[in-house]
Amino acid sequence: MEESQLLALEEKVEGILDKVSNSTSRKLCYTDDEVALMFNVKKKTLAKYRNEGKLGFVKPANGRVILYKEQHVQDFLDQNEFKAFK
Repeated sequence: MEESQLLALEEKVEGILDKVSNSTSRKLCYTDDEVALMFNVKKKTLAKYRNEGKLGFVKPANGRVILYKEQHVQDFLDQNEFKAFK
């Protein structure tokens, strides 16, 4: 992913997270579909990020659903943040 794409993605996710934070019904976790939409990637790419240890996740007792805490999303963005070149 190029730096400009990553910065645009980070801004988009931060905007979404801001909307969620300002909401009275704040979500505790996000689904694969929601995070894939935030990052503008396929669910297969999220699986790759999970397998590489780049993106944290939660797997409830039923083991069928994968969820991402808001902190997992923020940590991923922080790990992939690049400072602008002068």
